[in-house]
Formats: sequence, structure tokens, C-alpha cells
Amino acid sequence: MKKKISQTAVHEAGHVVIGHILGIKHKSVTIEVEQHEFGLTAGYVRYYHRPAIFKVYIGEDTAPKRTVIRKIENFVKAYLAGPLSEGKFVGKHTQEQISGYKLDFENSARYAKNAFGDQGDKELIRLLNETENLVSQNWRKIKAFATILEKARTLNGTQLLNILNEL
Repeated sequence: MKKKISQTAVHEAGHVVIGHILGIKHKSVTIEVEQHEFGLTAGYVRYYHRPAIFKVYIGEDTAPKRTVIRKIENFVKAYLAGPLSEGKFVGKHTQEQISGYKLDFENSARYAKNAFGDQGDKELIRLLNETENLVSQNWRKIKAFATILEKARTLNGTQLLNILNEL
């Protein structure tokens, strides 16, 4: 049981730490220990602003369009950081072995498809590689945050920001 809680904490910490580095603001993060569709534990990150799903790949290249695409890319990376962090923690990288893997990757793929159209799959692979690098570069922070989250179980936005600024 402790291992599963630790695993969930690392998963959620990946979302939060990488999201924070990319400028994403969080309302809260929670770990629940009870039976869920994803297993015995579940984690949730709530964001202040998540970009709407819409097609931005159509039309000319403009500064506002690039800003929206950059925000979408950052959310994709934050979504991917959870399962990638958990996979690094447990040494496994398959859907069956990582909780929340399917939902996080589905969200990532949907955002990528809507941002990049036919190039969505190619761009998702690029973002996956970039996120793997971010997770590796920030692994110490992810583990430290996970340790705090595992004990607290719920952290609000102010608590998150204070902790993240100290790491």
C-alpha cells in the first residue's frame, strides 16, 4: 500500500513540478487512498487556466497563435510528466503498469491533434521527448515534492507555490 501511495505521489508531483516550471498555475493537488477505477489510490491536479480544446493550426502564423500553441504545448508536457515520472520511479513505462497513463496520454494526444492537426502525432512524440528531458533534469525536485505530498495528501495553490519556490 505504501508503495502505491508513493507511486501516485510521484505521478502527481511530475504534473505539478513540470507544470510549475512551464508557468502553469495550480489550484490544488490531492491523493486519495480508496478504491477508484484506476486502482487503490488516485491523484488529482486542479489547474487555474487550462486552454480550451480548439483548432489553432488553421490560418496564418501570428504571434497570438504561437502564444496559444506554446500554452497548449506546456499543458501537454504537464500531462505527460505524470506518467513519465511514475514510470521513472517504478522503472516501467507501459499503460498497464502506470496509473492514470491512459487518461494523461489521451488528453495529451487530443491537445496535440487540435494544436497541430495532421502533424499532431509527430508533435506529440517531440513533446514526449522534451518532457522526458524535463523530468530527468528535475527529478530531485519531483521526488522532494512527492515526499511532501505523500504526507500532506492535499495541498492548495498557495501551499504548492511556497513548496515549489523552496525546492
